[in-house]
Formats: sequence, structure tokens, C-alpha cells
Amino acid sequence: MEKFADWREGAEHFNQGRYWDAHEAWERGWLGLPPAEKLHVQAMIQVAAVMHHLVRGTTDPARRLAALALEKLADGKLTDEPRIIIEGAEGFLRHVLAGASAEAGKSLRARVE
Repeated sequence: MEKFADWREGAEHFNQGRYWDAHEAWERGWLGLPPAEKLHVQAMIQVAAVMHHLVRGTTDPARRLAALALEKLADGKLTDEPRIIIEGAEGFLRHVLAGASAEAGKSLRARVE
């Protein structure tokens, strides 16, 4: 399926530090999902955007997006289909809210399973 190709592409971008490109690739796959499934994917898109902002030094937007992503992760539903996984994303987002820099997220790795 095309959305999963987009998600794999996004994971590759994310793991190479191209966070905005990951955001864009994941967004393409996100558009056609049912509403309940969108929350988790949208949270992963926001994690990529948080990293993008932190790398650029724009911490206020990063913190705002981190809070939104945490809300979505609390409410989001993982599907049985292939999905985007970023291990440690929730802890990283909490660190961002506490003032962490981009270094805190550089060990994050995305995968599609």
C-alpha cells in the first residue's frame, strides 16, 4: 500500500536526521486513515516536527508541538496494520517540555512494523 511506502520513506528520513522530510512523507500516508487511527500517526508526525524545530533552535514551537503529540499518544489507537513506531518518543516529548535540546532526541529511531 502506498501509505506504508510513505511511512517507510519517512522512517528513513527521520533516522538520517531529515526531520522535515519525515514529517512530509508521513503526512502523505496519514491523510487517508480513519479518524481513530490518525491520532497515533499524527503524533509521530509531530515528533518529527519537534525535532525539526529543536535542530533549528525554535524551542517554543517545539514545546507546543510536544504537548500536542503527548495528548495524541494518550488518545491514539495503534492498529493491527503496519504502523510507525518511535521507541522512547513519549519520554523524549516530556523532556522537551522540561527544556531538553535536540540532543535528547538524536538517539530516537523510527521504524514501520
